[in-house]
Amino acid sequence: MPRQVPYTPLLLLLLAFALRVYGLGDVPPGLTHDEANHGWEALSVLDGRWLYYFPVGYGREPLYGYLLAGAMALFGRSIFALRYVSGLAAVLAIALSYGWAKKWLGRDEALLGAGLTAVSFWSLAIGRQLLRSSLIPLLMMAAVWLFWQMLRPVFNAKAQRREGRKEWGVVIGLGVVIALLLHTYIAARVAWVLFPLFLLYLILYRWLFAPNLRLTATSLHLLLSLALGGLLSAPLFIHLAQNPQLETRVEMLSGTLDEIKAGNFEPLLRHVREGVLALFWPGAGDAFLAYNIPGRPVLEAVTAVAFLLGFGLCLTRWRQPVYPFLLLWLLIGLAPSLITGATANTTRNIVALPALYLVAAVGLAAVQRGVARLGRYAAPAVGVMALGWVGISSGYDYFVVWGNLPEVRAAYQTSIIAAVQVVNEGVPAGQAAVLSSVWPGPAHDPSIGQLVVDERTRPLRWVDGRLGLVFPLGQATTLVAPASAPLHSYFQREWATAAQTIPLRSSDLDPTLTIWQIAPPELGTAVPRANFNDGLELLDSFWLAESTPPGGVAELLTLWRVLDPSRVGPIITPVFTTEASLFTHILRPDGSILAQADGLDAPSWGWQTGDVIAQVHQIYIPPDTPPATYSVLVGVYTPATEERLPLVGGGDTAAVRPLLVE
Repeated sequence: MPRQVPYTPLLLLLLAFALRVYGLGDVPPGLTHDEANHGWEALSVLDGRWLYYFPVGYGREPLYGYLLAGAMALFGRSIFALRYVSGLAAVLAIALSYGWAKKWLGRDEALLGAGLTAVSFWSLAIGRQLLRSSLIPLLMMAAVWLFWQMLRPVFNAKAQRREGRKEWGVVIGLGVVIALLLHTYIAARVAWVLFPLFLLYLILYRWLFAPNLRLTATSLHLLLSLALGGLLSAPLFIHLAQNPQLETRVEMLSGTLDEIKAGNFEPLLRHVREGVLALFWPGAGDAFLAYNIPGRPVLEAVTAVAFLLGFGLCLTRWRQPVYPFLLLWLLIGLAPSLITGATANTTRNIVALPALYLVAAVGLAAVQRGVARLGRYAAPAVGVMALGWVGISSGYDYFVVWGNLPEVRAAYQTSIIAAVQVVNEGVPAGQAAVLSSVWPGPAHDPSIGQLVVDERTRPLRWVDGRLGLVFPLGQATTLVAPASAPLHSYFQREWATAAQTIPLRSSDLDPTLTIWQIAPPELGTAVPRANFNDGLELLDSFWLAESTPPGGVAELLTLWRVLDPSRVGPIITPVFTTEASLFTHILRPDGSILAQADGLDAPSWGWQTGDVIAQVHQIYIPPDTPPATYSVLVGVYTPATEERLPLVGGGDTAAVRPLLVE
């Protein structure tokens, strides 16, 4: 890089910042459920629910959720404010990477490493995602910085004489940062191993080449840092040990490890090959489109060549401790995808991100030095062209290609956000509106809605209108449905009037929204047919067809009124709501079950007293069913506990109209 430009590091940081905040409301194009659940964590904290471990999204460490809560408290409820946390963390990580590399690798490597990290697709995507993994590069660089501060007396005779408060500050700081890593993301749980393993390398290095190397004090300091980090993290792991159901992602690693224990190394070897190819080979990259263009390798062509050259140089320089450190860091950071394969490696390999680009910088700096003899500007030109190529290709792939893929827009729930915005703009404040979606459960689309509008002043109800409907307080309402979750034909025919169809992008998987005006059914003074626990009463039921042939699908419509939503079942994690479901049993003459269906498409988590619920139960009738009239029972239960809701007066099922099969 050009030495006559003294502000190059600052310019790179400004470029990195600009790339991470530019168009942040448009790319990513919306919110994934994983991202929205982080928003749910932040809102829970602001609402006074302080958890040590968040159970949503397969279980999540707490640090990121609390940082997001702070961002919301400072900047308000907006997607931009939440994503800004990741962008700021990314820029700070680049600054630390530059500072560390300048000290231990050299100025050229530091500038190139910062530049590659600033403009590359992987780091750009991570810095714009609303995911806890985005904190790892910053925390990892902080830990590496402190660790090498701890190592200064080993390599610097003058530093050996500077003992006291500064050294103890480093010891405490490293311990705290290790604890923060462990409180952030599961992939960081092996990150701390880097430091004792490298210390073992230094012990071997001293034995072979430098018998005068002083390691005793550093070893003691590192041991104290690790002990402090473990002590600060112990409550988290005790909590997880006592509540193993909170954490399910560990199972993703257990499959391969169990095969190894059984003596079968084939899955491991296959995953290692996939994990390595995902770094370089077109088509072999992460297929998870929420974080990557499916198949796109981690490294662009220029960076891949520089990385391979840098990797080779690090191997040849194994007697210079900083280079083995980079390789060891890289190996530990890549270990998750080497065990589980390439899928989602853009998040699982996050510990390796700073090291990956520093290794590439080592290779690119060597090329610069090789061409320096060609003229004064040859080396800077190589650096500028390399960074320019990587930046342009990455920017195009990210902002133009990835951000506009229909599948990516669907994964980021753009139609749901558009539906919520339609409600926000078209329904009077304080009046409840209903949104139909494929994922109406509280940890899915509703968690997106609560980040787009404040439901304290703009209440939203959620259903999957293909089979379920809710009439808030039994009254008329407005319903917005994307093309992927249209209203059931019976609902459209009997209770709904289409008011407007709103076009979205024609290439989207959800190209339209339909606004419906919903009128409630005429219930009059209907006498309840059954009362379940004084929480829910069955008002009526009927079959949508007079009869069903063998091999056909019978549709039973049931109507319910909510009496007390707190009595429809226990509070269930991960989002601390009820999770009731309905069941329908069609009985043979001997009382055994011929066919059944379970489901509730107007979820109980959002119910209020007075709501009227409509549910279509679709039941497949076996093709060998004899023509006859069959008794039918319905009931209410909680899937997580399999506990049925009792009837007032005894029993737990209610008889509804029989089914005619003919």
